[in-house]
Amino acid sequence: MLPGRSASHSDQPVCADCAGITQDYHCFGCGTETEHYRQNTCARCSLRNDLRALLHVDESQGTERTAAKLLAALCGAQRPKSILTWLRKPGVRELLERLATGDIPLTNEALDREPNSLRVEHLRSLLTHHNLLPGRDHYLALFQRWLLSKLDDIDDIEVRRPIESFARWHHVRRIRTLSTDGKPTRGPVHSAKQEITETIKFLIWLKLIHGRTVASRLQADVDAWLADGAQRDMPSEPFSSGR
Repeated sequence: MLPGRSASHSDQPVCADCAGITQDYHCFGCGTETEHYRQNTCARCSLRNDLRALLHVDESQGTERTAAKLLAALCGAQRPKSILTWLRKPGVRELLERLATGDIPLTNEALDREPNSLRVEHLRSLLTHHNLLPGRDHYLALFQRWLLSKLDDIDDIEVRRPIESFARWHHVRRIRTLSTDGKPTRGPVHSAKQEITETIKFLIWLKLIHGRTVASRLQADVDAWLADGAQRDMPSEPFSSGR
């Protein structure tokens, strides 16, 4: 650290000894000379102490337990102060405790079952960065979660069934192929959401207004829907002849 200023070299920063500063800047935990965060302890050691207590980690028991893996990953963050700040946000400590105890398995699928939130995605990013979770396409994963929620909202099976087929066999398969090829998926996911949403509206309108399903629809139905002003962006391909 260079906490002082030189009196003889144009106010150049100098170390504590050269500046005659007697305060000890060494961390009582790790011995590093650095800024103290709490009680003569640096931010990284303060974070480690907090996490040991939160996750009930006994480091003498090895590093294979989930709690120990979480401790190592979070303490290895480039900016420990940011993790300390994150820990103060609502729900974060509970989430970590549940992971440490195994209430939430350390998998992407288990985290997907938690309410979608920034804290979950931030933790997922940290765990992926430290190889505790396998990497995956972020936008594809969010799209698949969105699709499940969208389908759950459809009560009419005659609407849900064709929507699910259209979404999974056309959109999910196409976006997964793009992801596998290393191509961007954010734009295609956005377009797919719009198409699926408009297709749902069309099938509901078709059932309520004309009493028909996708199997019995007419080209005139599609033409009428597209001519109805606000719905001109609705994809007509799934309802054309032979689909």
